[in-house]
Amino acid sequence: MTVQLFANLFNVSGIGLILLVSWFVQQNAPSPFFRAWIKAYGAGFLMLVLDSWAQPLGRPPLLTIAEIVAAYLNAWYLIQTARLLQEKPLDGKYFWYTVLPAGACSALTVLLGLPYERTFIAPGLSLCIGFVWLGVAMRRIPDRRAPRAQWLALPLIATGLLPLTFPILAVTPIEWVGYWLGGILNLMTGLGMVVFLLQEAAAQLRQQNEKLVQLDRLKRNFISTVSHELRTPLTSVIGYLEFLEDRIGGPLTPQQAEFVDHMKEGSHQLAGLIDSLLDSHQLEAGALKIKHEEVDLTAVLDQALNTLRSLSDKKGIRLEILLEPERKVWADARRVVQVLNNLIGNAIKFTGPGGTIRISSRLEGDRIRVSVADTGIGIPEPELAQIFDPFFQVDGGLDRKHSGSGLGLSIVRNMVQAMGGEVGVTSRHGEGSVFWFTLPMATSAFVEDLEGSTLERSN
Repeated sequence: MTVQLFANLFNVSGIGLILLVSWFVQQNAPSPFFRAWIKAYGAGFLMLVLDSWAQPLGRPPLLTIAEIVAAYLNAWYLIQTARLLQEKPLDGKYFWYTVLPAGACSALTVLLGLPYERTFIAPGLSLCIGFVWLGVAMRRIPDRRAPRAQWLALPLIATGLLPLTFPILAVTPIEWVGYWLGGILNLMTGLGMVVFLLQEAAAQLRQQNEKLVQLDRLKRNFISTVSHELRTPLTSVIGYLEFLEDRIGGPLTPQQAEFVDHMKEGSHQLAGLIDSLLDSHQLEAGALKIKHEEVDLTAVLDQALNTLRSLSDKKGIRLEILLEPERKVWADARRVVQVLNNLIGNAIKFTGPGGTIRISSRLEGDRIRVSVADTGIGIPEPELAQIFDPFFQVDGGLDRKHSGSGLGLSIVRNMVQAMGGEVGVTSRHGEGSVFWFTLPMATSAFVEDLEGSTLERSN
């Protein structure tokens, strides 16, 4: 194997491997700049393959023309890469005005029978311009782009100047030196570009993360401020509606009393939505305070049903309570009431008149599992995985029949998890749903183990 042939094989295999790695990286971190560079690198790889093929065959005219076309494409995409790096896209019309005529002239020199070292002067000059242009662009990369890549400028410029020596080396016994230098420089620039893209992609991800953190902070501040500003006048409205309901301002006609009832109901719904937004905001921020204490499920369930029984009676829904003797859990009583309100309220909302809702509990190891089963409309199986996501609603269209913010189940999940439990659902569309949650059982041994921990036991 001659030194020349070995150099060609080294270049083809090495540059081909870098091209494959570059393509893989570009698929995972797409960039117009890097896409143009891969086209340039691919054209250079094709040029090298054609040259290695043409040498032992005595450089047939067709292979030489194909090599010249690949060289011009390489130069064109190098210039395009430089322009994109400078954030100045290159108009395609320049290709037809410059590269195509130059390529036609070079092809004519081949057909006229001129030797290779003369026909490659124009393509070599084009390659020189392309590489040097890109090297200068790397040197003058805009300050606002990160990371900077001046370290790539030198190998790019050196790679660009090398083709000018090919016509000279082609008529000497040391022609193989140019191929070794070209292969090494191409490997350096290829690897350098891959490193540069990975660094740039990482920098862009950091910038995007910083923007997302800032937007999240603005969103939280907005929700907190707006909720507070809405709550104050709404409390005043509810207060005056209660004055009207108590006839403090004078007697009301039956129609006026009905209007007051509707306004009061709407005001309470709006107040519930504000509370849900605030709870969701506090849970997201990890600022929701949970007070752990011994909680009797019977007491919290009675408290929840006091506000919901009128709704179930209005729809003719039968409530069944089946609680096991073990009813003490270690949790936050107020939050457990809120969880039950959400689950039972949803069951009433999605169960038709004459349906049944069964609230039951059972012991599972050191935990108590509470279930709310209904005979309502159920949930389609594809939507079960999203049912606890914020703002997700099964009937989320514009023509949905059931009102709500879509925050209730998300709040339920986060609150139960904050109290050390788990939550889940099973459902069949058209047959009803069973929502369940678990909480630690408040045994004397369990409570004693928690003494001195961060949990607080109320007396």
